[in-house]
Order: sequence, then C-alpha cells, then structure tokens
Amino acid sequence: MIKPRALCADGRLPIAILLTWNADLLFFERMVLPELTAGGAEHILVVGDRGQARAEAASRARAVAGHQLPGLGRRYVFEPAQHDGNFHPKLTMRLGPEGGGVLVGSGNLSFGGWGGNRELGAAWAVGPGEDDDGAWLRSLLEGLETLCDGALARRVLERALALPWLKEAAAPERPPVLWPSGAYTLAGLLAKRWAGRRFETLRVLTGSTDVAGAMLGWAHRTFGVESAEVAVPPERAAFDPAALDRLPLAVKVVPVTGKRGLHAKLLHFSGPEGDAAVMGSANCSARAWLLPPARGGNVELVIPYDHVQPEDMDAIFAEIPWAPLDPAEALRAPVDPGGGGAAPAPALEIRSASWHRHSGVLTLTLAPEPAEGARLRARIGAEILALAWSPEGWRARWPEERLPGRVVVVTAEDLPVETPPRWIDDVVELRNAPFNRRMADALGGLARAGDASTRLLDQLHQLSAEILHDPREHPDPPPRGGGRRAAEPGDAPALDPALLADALVDTPGGGEGSAPVAGLPIAGVLRALFGDPDDPDDDDDDDDDDDDGNGDDDEEERAPRVDPGLPAPERLRKRLAQDLDTFVKRLAEPAFAKECTATQLVQGLSYPVAVVLLGGPRWIDPAQARAIVEGVLQIALDGGLIATVQARMVDRPEVFAEVVGDGTLWTAFRAALAGLDWGGPLGPLRQALATRRLDGASALLASASPGRLRGLVRRLPSGAAHLEAAAQAERAVSALETAVSAVRPALEAALKGRSWHRDGDLVFHDALGFGIVEAEQPAGAALSVLWLTTGRARPVNPVMKGRVFCLNVSLGARAGALERAVVEAVGAQVDGAAGPRETDAGRMGWLRQGP
Repeated sequence: MIKPRALCADGRLPIAILLTWNADLLFFERMVLPELTAGGAEHILVVGDRGQARAEAASRARAVAGHQLPGLGRRYVFEPAQHDGNFHPKLTMRLGPEGGGVLVGSGNLSFGGWGGNRELGAAWAVGPGEDDDGAWLRSLLEGLETLCDGALARRVLERALALPWLKEAAAPERPPVLWPSGAYTLAGLLAKRWAGRRFETLRVLTGSTDVAGAMLGWAHRTFGVESAEVAVPPERAAFDPAALDRLPLAVKVVPVTGKRGLHAKLLHFSGPEGDAAVMGSANCSARAWLLPPARGGNVELVIPYDHVQPEDMDAIFAEIPWAPLDPAEALRAPVDPGGGGAAPAPALEIRSASWHRHSGVLTLTLAPEPAEGARLRARIGAEILALAWSPEGWRARWPEERLPGRVVVVTAEDLPVETPPRWIDDVVELRNAPFNRRMADALGGLARAGDASTRLLDQLHQLSAEILHDPREHPDPPPRGGGRRAAEPGDAPALDPALLADALVDTPGGGEGSAPVAGLPIAGVLRALFGDPDDPDDDDDDDDDDDDGNGDDDEEERAPRVDPGLPAPERLRKRLAQDLDTFVKRLAEPAFAKECTATQLVQGLSYPVAVVLLGGPRWIDPAQARAIVEGVLQIALDGGLIATVQARMVDRPEVFAEVVGDGTLWTAFRAALAGLDWGGPLGPLRQALATRRLDGASALLASASPGRLRGLVRRLPSGAAHLEAAAQAERAVSALETAVSAVRPALEAALKGRSWHRDGDLVFHDALGFGIVEAEQPAGAALSVLWLTTGRARPVNPVMKGRVFCLNVSLGARAGALERAVVEAVGAQVDGAAGPRETDAGRMGWLRQGP
C-alpha cells in the first residue's frame, strides 16, 4: 500500500515539487503541507492545470481573502501550467543534496486522489547508489521550466536542476517514466519502447474515456490486441457503443460503482510472449495517448512496466468487481467528454502577481499582454492603484505595510475588462518561510515541556551554524525609498525608550492578545519569539501533533514527556550551554562583523536571546542566562559589532536603519533583560544598568515607531509587564545616582586615604561608572572589577588603586548615616522595600580616581 504522506514526511529533503491536474489547496494545506514541512521541505512548488485554476479562481480568491489558505504564496508556490491542453500528470517529487524520492500515480492533489478514490501509484528512491540514479528527472524538470513562466516557480525548478548529483547522473537508455512533450505522443513513445512486441488481450482501468475508444484501436494496430475489457465509472464514460462496435477488436465494459470511485489508470497487455503494463495518469482517451501536447494533447506521466507477472496484475484487478458487459448494456447515459469543468480563457487574466514587501513593489504579468500604453488599474481591497508597464511586468507601489485580503483584480480604464481575481505571492515570505519554519520548530521545542532530545539540539546546532555561515543566505532588503534617514553615530535615539515604555504600559490591554505589526516582516529567530504578525491565528504548532504511527522508535531520539517544572536532562543542558558559548564566541569574531549583512546581524544577536527566553530555567541555569544576555549586549554595543556593520553599510544607511533599527531587536533585548532571574543583592542594579546600556543604542530604534513597538510588545507573553520592569530599572539607576551624588562629598572626606576592598563590593568610578569587585585582593595588588555599565571586566592597577577612594559601608559610625542614606534611596526603587536589607549594607561602596 503506497502512502503518499509517508514520502512527504520522509527525511530532510528541502525541495518538493508536486504535479497535478486538479489542485485542492484547502486539502493540501491541511493534510499535505504539514507533512512536507515535517519532512524538511523548504522550497515547495505545486504545478496544476491552467483550465482548472481558471475554474476555481473565484473560490480560491475567497479562500485566500478569508484566511483559509494562509500558506498560498507565502509557504509554497502554486503555478498553473501554461499549456493549451490538459496538464494531467500526477507526481510527488522530494529532492535533496544526496538524492530523493518520487511517487508517480493516478491521484490528484486532493482528498480523493490521496486515499478517497481507488488510485494506483508507485514510489521509489532516486539518486547516487540507488537502482534509479534519477537522471530522467533532469529532462522532466527542464520540460516543466517551459510550462512555468512564473519567476518564483522557476526558482524552485532551478534549485532542483542545480543539485550536483542530478547534474552528474547519466541519461538512461530506458527511463522509468514516459512524458510526452512537443510533437511526441504518449502512444508514440510506448510504441518505440515496445517495438516488435505483440499482445492478444488488454485490460484497462480508467477514470474516464473518449467517445470512440481511439486508444483501443491504436493498441490493435500497434500491438495486435484482439480484445479489450475497460473498467470505468459509468458516469465518467463517454464511449459511444456504436463507435466501439466499429473497432477492429472486441470491447467489453466493466461498470465500476460504489463510494470509492475508480480513478486509477492501468493498461495490462497480455500475450504468449509475456505481459506488460502501463500505470500513471493517462486515461483511455485520444487526448491522453494520440494527440501531441503541441497540438493541444494532454501532458501525462506514466510508468511502463516492460515485463510483469500475470499474478501480480490479477492481485490489482481483484480489487474491482469484474463483470464485463456489452457496451450498450453497460453504458446507459451519454457523458460529455469535453473540458471536465475547465473554464474558458478570459479576455484578460493575471498569470502571476508578486509583492516585495521591503520595496513595496507589486508586479503583475498579464495575458494576453496589453499594449505598453494601456491604462490599467489594480484593485486590492478598496484600494485602486495605477499600473505602469516595465520589462519585468506591470507594476505599482503598494502604499501600506500589509496586503488586505492578498487578492488582486485588474481592470482596463478604457475597456469593459476585468480579470478573474488572483492571489498575491509574497516574495519575502516565500524566501524566508523555510528558515522561519525550522527556527520556530526548533526554538518552540525548547519551550514545550515534552521535548527534550538530542534531535532537538541537533536542529538548534544546525540552525545556529546557518545563522553565522553564509551572508548570501541572509540577504538585506532593497531600499524602500522615502524612508527615514538612517541613524548616525552621535544621533539621539529616534524614541525615548523610558518614555515609550511608560506610554505602552499605560495603554489599555497592553499585554493581552495580539496586534498588527506594521513595518518589515519578522523573520527567522524573531519569528519564533513574536509569532507571525500577518497571521495571528496561525496554528502551525498543531500540525506536528498528527501522528500516523510512522514515528521513530529509537528511544534516544524520541522526546520524553517531562514535567514542565523539572529541568531537562543534565547532559542535554551541558550540550546546549557549550553550543551557546561557541555561538557567542563566533559572534564576537572580527570575521563575522566584516562580512555579515544587517539581516544576518539581527539573526545572530537575537538567537542566544531567544534560546534564553524560550528555554528558560528548564534548559539554562539563571546565572548562565544572565551571562549570555549581558555578553551578547557587550559584543553588540561595547564590542562594536553594531557600529562596525553600520559603518560598513555607509552606502546603504536606510537599509541598515530599517533592518536593525525597526525596534524588533530592541524589544527582544528588553524582554530578555526584564525576564531574567537577577537574584542577589546587586541583581536589580545590574538589570538596570544593562537596560540603560541597551537604551543608549540609538541604532536599534532608528526607524522604529510607537505603533510597531506596541504591536511587538503585545505579541510577547506579559509584554507590557516586561516594559514596566524595564521602566522600573531605569528609575532605579536614576535613584542610585542621585543618592550617591548627595553623599559623595561627605564620604570622600570621611574615607580619604582608604583603599582596601572586599569581594562583591559595589564601586563607582567617574569614567567607568558602576562596577562590582570580582575577587578579594591583597593590598597593593591590581583591583579586578566587573564594570556594569559595559559588562566588561577591567583591572584597576596598583598605582591607580593607591590614588582612589574605596568605600565599604561597614567602616564604622562615621559612615553609618551616609550608608543608610544611600541604601535606603536605592532599596526603595530597586527592591521595592521601605528600607535597606542587612545583607545589602556590606556590599555598597564606590571607587573614584583621586587627584
């Protein structure tokens, strides 16, 4: 029993190409697409019949506008084949760097074709080391290129043709499939393959027929067939009994009824010299077998079985109640053998519609091609846009950040012409969808209580390597035009973070539900944190819960169900910690800053933050989580990573400002700083100083707007609470500075000449700001201080140490009153307490350079 979904979910094969006559995209998105993505498909192309696409244009447009097809044009490409006849092959193809698999059969991409009907199919592996090296796929893919004129579809085909093993495979003398094209007919290809062979009988399974049984007459003339029995649903049989009587062979009809309709296509030739068979997409009709595609014949795909055993065929035919009848008795009502529901070509239609959301450009290709001077309008929702001709197609600039309904209709200003509606492909989403999906699945696994496996960490390791590896895989958007000026060094922030935080906190319902996010699309790592802003009802996470019993039985690789309150296995926690440490070190290497794109920079900085936020204490020790976030901030800001990339992109400042400065990365860092466990007496101060450091990075808010940030915050769990915590941290730093300034002269006078210190003392330096003494040192030794304002450890040498004032608040009565003034002022803001805690008193101090 062939299971099409099993091929879809098999292995990590990034390319998926599906050929079908009728494409039920609602079925595809609900049943097939989840399996494909689970099997690692990243570049997905569905090619269907153009006539069927026309017939379903209106209903498909309604489904897109009603959010019933969220993946169309965003996670996969659907391309109507540009062919005058029926595009009728049925093929599912999965390809990857080392090989792949194919399924050829009779079933369309629909519920009936994938199990509801009686269908036949065959699946096998292709590639190096397999019985079929897959070389025949090259000519098939090249033929598809001539039928697909959409740029997005051709891009998927080009990826497949570029696979090294496919380019190197030798062309087979007897390919495993037959595929008519141009002036070649399916009948001609089979006659050449079986030249000289003779058969006596023919048994046929078919989903429909023509009027005269032309293929049966050809079988007699070519192979000497003397009798034929044709099984067909009576309601799909167009045979004329009188025409069958005139054929030079005896014909019987087997009417097939029942709930499971017969849609299989099989020819079984039998004779004294041996049996042969053909299975695939071709029905018993002249259009399928005798008319070349160049003259409107069908495009079909069949498998010739040069030699078969009769008993194998008998097992297949046994599924059908075999009761042959005379055609006049079996066929009681005439059937129209025409277009099968296909709609006629409209006066003007949209062949492709694509939108590049970064540039805002909408590009349409139309058929027949209007004259360059034609006055055309595109209607999207309630908006009307004037179209201008360009070599790439008819273009307009969409003024908004999102597409209402994602459907377009074109009208002619001076003619009563309106195209059928057409969905709009989102170029950026299609490009980002593979990485988005894999990153969301992997990072989402950290957040799910039941997933704790080496497979999950393998996925994270691979994705983290991809983030840092090749800048070409993370291209920056083109300039939008008319945007804000990019932030330059020394510029004030576009927004005041503290005031913005308070404003968003005061917004009613600030942390509930989701909100639209205008601006650049959220991709990759940040998509896992914020979700899909264009599809707030997206329930993709549920797709992975569908189990058909073909899961991996390896206990090591199966994710054990773990109590959400318990930590993940220690060996996995250690591995994740090591991977994060390696990632952060590579992020700090000069080579990354020298080559990365702005998009890659954002992905790199946000990845460790996302792991910390989503993994939580189940995966990462709180102290390590703090070190990771502070370390990434140090690399980004004080280490100069952001400034280096910004300086390198001086010729494209608006692109840098849009990608890095739209507020998404800033919001993620804010959420991380607010969500970490800042335990210890100095924890809140460290949080406050890190937050202030973040808010001083004007580049992260260069193109942000309050509306976008409000939408981002609302998409985070407890988003408003995060900003409230950040606002409190800002107030805490201000309170501390005020308190220190108030008592500083008296402390200097009281403690002049003292230079000793203790491990953990809080110190202050005029140039370096606040710091924490990292280790107790003997007198005269260098003072090791972790400077909280930069996140970096920097020593104070003995000479400098001898010329500084060092405060430890346990010095005695002279310092007692001053100590209380400092600690009380800070404690009221940082700890929310009425007065100081006793444990804090011995840790408060400052360090300043003397004259």
